[in-house]
Amino acid sequence: MISVDVPKNLEEVKTKAIGNFTKRQVIFGVIGGTFAILSYFVTKDILGTQAAAIIAMFCAVPAFLLAQYEKNGFTGEQMLLHIINKKFIKNEVRPYQSENLFSDLMIEENLRKEKARIERELYGKAKSGKVPKGQGKTSGTHKK
Repeated sequence: MISVDVPKNLEEVKTKAIGNFTKRQVIFGVIGGTFAILSYFVTKDILGTQAAAIIAMFCAVPAFLLAQYEKNGFTGEQMLLHIINKKFIKNEVRPYQSENLFSDLMIEENLRKEKARIERELYGKAKSGKVPKGQGKTSGTHKK
């Protein structure tokens, strides 16, 4: 009896166009091949055949990599468009910031030290926070 493995996640199954390649991979392969051939013939007479072949390879590789890349349901060209859109077209500041609790603590510490320094200057060498008798606020009972 013939058995065929069926993947459990059918979203990963791609329809093949030519050979073992999808239609998208074939399109990017043609684009990459066109760039490679054009760059080879343009640079062959100027730089020589070996340098022209290396330049042709570097011109074709990005298209082949874009054809193969897919992550989290996004294809390579979709990711490239998102990056270009975020970095260059909509270059805006993020609308939120995290709250820096450490800076608030440092401000409070500096204010406490400043208060202690001022109290030392006003009341002499008495401990900060304790007001000598006869100065400062009085208790809740008032004599008439």
